[in-house]
Amino acid sequence: MAFFNLWEGLSQEFDIYKILRLVVIIGGYIFFRQRYLEFMKHYQVKKQLEEDHKRNAEALIEKPDIIKAEPTGVAGSDNRWGWGKRTRSKVKAQQRLFQKQVEQAALQTLQTNGSDSDEEINELLED
Repeated sequence: MAFFNLWEGLSQEFDIYKILRLVVIIGGYIFFRQRYLEFMKHYQVKKQLEEDHKRNAEALIEKPDIIKAEPTGVAGSDNRWGWGKRTRSKVKAQQRLFQKQVEQAALQTLQTNGSDSDEEINELLED
């Protein structure tokens, strides 16, 4: 009975056009609010990444002996979107393995080009 009394009171005050207009306004507000929040989230992330890149560039200018500045903010967070813990650990392991291989290749080139090349150069200079 309470619902019937409520509906009867509303139907006297609102006609179908006013109710439809109210539904459209509320629905539009909800729809556009969600889109706006998504846009602002992407905008803030983009802005934070730009600030991080700028901060890293300044750190490299101040300390050029550092190869890679420490990432901060969004770029430095371990909770990147789309990356699970397992994938991050695999990527880190691959990076360590790659770094080892680069160091081994550098050592190998130093060893092969070390004293032998000096002797060869001296022999060539004497001829």
